[in-house]
Amino acid sequence: GRRLVGAAAIRLLSIDVVLTLLVITGGARVLHLASTTPSPATEPATVAHVFALSHLTSFTDTGVTGTSPFGWAQLAWYALISRAFDRTTVPVTAVRETMVITAVLCAVLLWILARRLGLPFWAATMAVVLMAVSPLAIGMQRVVLVEHLAVTWILAAFVLAATPRERARPWHDVLAASCLLAAVLTSPFALLALPAGFSPGRRPTCSS
Repeated sequence: GRRLVGAAAIRLLSIDVVLTLLVITGGARVLHLASTTPSPATEPATVAHVFALSHLTSFTDTGVTGTSPFGWAQLAWYALISRAFDRTTVPVTAVRETMVITAVLCAVLLWILARRLGLPFWAATMAVVLMAVSPLAIGMQRVVLVEHLAVTWILAAFVLAATPRERARPWHDVLAASCLLAAVLTSPFALLALPAGFSPGRRPTCSS
């Protein structure tokens, strides 16, 4: 009985800590959502692609954004279901909302991954806190880049691949591979993560 109560208390504490981390991560990015700090030249063109897709039109740029139809489609999908362009008169701010959600998802996935890799509770928490309050992370994650979406897919794949052996099922590998494929389709740079995603011994026995 006491063991069950203790386990429930630890789980509740984990939930409380994760929720607090999400508030810190999301809040820090919302405060910088409309920042006028100069952004990369690729951001306006990416926003234009997303705006065009969400309005079922096409946009031809000078090639400075690279080519990421799948990445643009993900951003446009959020803009459509959230009516982001209808809620704000500044297109860049509308698309940056997706970056806030992406940062929050990355915080959750990073915490889960750290725990599944065997890091103690405090270390996993500190890892997310450092990312949440880092000026560099805040400055970069506010900018509309498809690479942020790719990182989210990669972390999701790693979390699935790190499922403890006793809980692992074949569909974990299928989903992990699908997430890695989505990451590569979003940004070719995700190819650099493939060796880590399929390295042996990726399922430690520790619990999340």
